[in-house]
Amino acid sequence: MKTPTLLLVALISLQAQAAGEREQLRAQRQQIETAFTAAMRDCSAKFQITDCELAAKAQRRTALQPVLQQEQALDLAERQQRAQAQRDRVAAKQQAKAQEARELAARAASAPVAAASRPLQAEPSKAVASAALTSRQDAAAARALAASEAEQARQASLRRIKAAQAHEKEVLAREAARTKRAASLPLPASAVRR
Repeated sequence: MKTPTLLLVALISLQAQAAGEREQLRAQRQQIETAFTAAMRDCSAKFQITDCELAAKAQRRTALQPVLQQEQALDLAERQQRAQAQRDRVAAKQQAKAQEARELAARAASAPVAAASRPLQAEPSKAVASAALTSRQDAAAARALAASEAEQARQASLRRIKAAQAHEKEVLAREAARTKRAASLPLPASAVRR
């Protein structure tokens, strides 16, 4: 129980330190942006605006590069801290489960082998077997449900396809009925051979 508390205290202090660093980086970024805005304003008063603006943008880029690198380093450190905290939580849960299993085994081993204690020893194995059976049944039920949902989705898709095909046939039939072909012109007399 002490280990998670210590980890929590360490994580909070690291987060506070990172927040302070982020505030400093934010202030640096604001200074750089203010200087850039002033430089762009000065450029608008000059004759060669484009060269001045390009130089101001390049200066801004080079000034922002270390700030961006520090922000990325902070982001990476925070991700690593969160991952480590998650690993620690999982390890603590596993240790708690292992401790519980050891205590259960110790109680079972310390119990007298009398006839009255035999059902107590058999209960944990029944509970474990029952839990395993229940989890297998739940998994099988979930698979069956997923399969039936997939089959229903497939059937619905087929129905939609058939309905679309029937609708297309109806539309084509209506168009064909609406646009009857005009009778062709008779062949010219010169084209007819005798």
